[in-house]
Amino acid sequence: MADNRDPASDQMKHWKEQRAAQKPDVLTTGGGNPVGDKLNSLTVGPRGPLLVQDVVFTDEMAHFDRERIPERVVHAKGAGAFGYFEVTHDITRYSKAKVFEHIGKRTPIAVRFSTVAGESGSADTVRDPRGFAVKFYTEDGNWDLVGNNTPIFFIRDALLFPSFIHSQKRNPQTHLKDPDMVWDFWSLRPESLHQVSFLFSDRGIPDGHRHMNGYGSHTFKLVNANGEAVYCKFHYKDRKAILIYGVVKLTPKTIKASHIQYPTTLWLYQKITNQQMILFKKKKAFTLKKLDKTDQGIKNLSVEDAARLAHEDPDYGLRDLFNAIATGNYPSWTLYIQVMTFSEAEIFPFNPFDLTKVWPHGDYPLIPVGKLVLNRNPVNYFAEVEQLAFDPSNMPPGIEPSPDKMLQGRLFAYPDTHRHRLGPNYLQIPVNCPYRARVANYQRDGPMCMMDNQGGAPNYYPNSFSAPEHQPSALEHRTHFSGDVQRFNSANDDNVTQVMAPLSSVRVAWSFFSMSAYIPLLKCLLLLLLSRFSHVRLCATP
Repeated sequence: MADNRDPASDQMKHWKEQRAAQKPDVLTTGGGNPVGDKLNSLTVGPRGPLLVQDVVFTDEMAHFDRERIPERVVHAKGAGAFGYFEVTHDITRYSKAKVFEHIGKRTPIAVRFSTVAGESGSADTVRDPRGFAVKFYTEDGNWDLVGNNTPIFFIRDALLFPSFIHSQKRNPQTHLKDPDMVWDFWSLRPESLHQVSFLFSDRGIPDGHRHMNGYGSHTFKLVNANGEAVYCKFHYKDRKAILIYGVVKLTPKTIKASHIQYPTTLWLYQKITNQQMILFKKKKAFTLKKLDKTDQGIKNLSVEDAARLAHEDPDYGLRDLFNAIATGNYPSWTLYIQVMTFSEAEIFPFNPFDLTKVWPHGDYPLIPVGKLVLNRNPVNYFAEVEQLAFDPSNMPPGIEPSPDKMLQGRLFAYPDTHRHRLGPNYLQIPVNCPYRARVANYQRDGPMCMMDNQGGAPNYYPNSFSAPEHQPSALEHRTHFSGDVQRFNSANDDNVTQVMAPLSSVRVAWSFFSMSAYIPLLKCLLLLLLSRFSHVRLCATP
């Protein structure tokens, strides 16, 4: 039996083996005082009451009473790992960020994968978007690329985010998950259709955290050393390919349902029985040759397997990631960018900052940047994963926000929730600390100040005492905006063009109606949903 156990199951055994012949440590209180007896309380006689002077008991219980911190309001269930990012291609023409400084440069990273709507004890195999957040520890401070496993999202305006999340959580009276709430919101906000179709495709239930793509999702701005800027999107792919023109005979027997991965100008991406890839547009067909299957490949779970694992091993994704790294099977992804000039953005057929849409790969091809590798498991889950805090506003010089409304909203919301959940000095927690940069500012004090509080340095600015000075080289790129100030309604900004491809639509419909068979919806919601899907124009999503 023991031979069949995996590294996660044998963690305690491995911890003991690592200590070898080392003697057990002396058991102490939180204050470091040795404990004489950890099994029995201090009482008056064997049946007597406890004594207030039993500091071993009070020290233990007082800490136990305060062990739990608020879970994340979203992305509560997650798994984390550590590794490095290595530059493989030069993009300094686009960005001066030190993380991209030269080919071969490695930057330490922390990554957290998660589900979105579930609580911290929920199953890893539910149909839900996955968080894919990366913290780069750079010399210019941390860069947090806080994305998902989808290039799009349900809404395009951050003002709707609290209501969207409330609709995905529990009913305020019954405290039960309520599909009427979920589908009511989705049906009333037509911009959610793209993400809903993605969610009910095969990729809605990835096989663990290793077998899915990651996306920065938002549009960002890159600035180079000359002050020239472009807009960009970030992608973590685990497969790359080139297009080789040729003819492939397309028959129903040769097609196996797969995933929409490539340009929106092409109708379909499928896998053929001879392991070739094909792309076709109307009557034309092209072959795709695999160049570099970077490690894991895309894998998804069937509805049946996902339900079984939710019962048998709700921590399936966490376990799979831990065991892969523990056995040296290090997961990795290739980082790509898409680039759009400011002039191209001005004439783009839709809002390029709209989080419910993608940039066509045929017009804005993927540009390889580097490799992300995870090679270390957390030493302690609470210290290095539960306390791991990502903040989209952490951007070093060379990377800046775009006008993306959802990104703009997250720039405030994320650090705000960390200050609530972890405290105002959460950036001093080791896993969040920008340890490769020297932090020097005029922020002081607050609960759990764990460092030297910047000693005797002045705590005001400006001053005459050689304290930290601002650096003009770190100024944001100058951008001009002009327009009327009002609350613009974007609910009907073409919500269907990019939604799904023909064969994919069949599988999405099957997933949806399979679910609705055992989750009865209000008839009015079902009719509204059908009306939304009836407007879908069949296109593809990268």
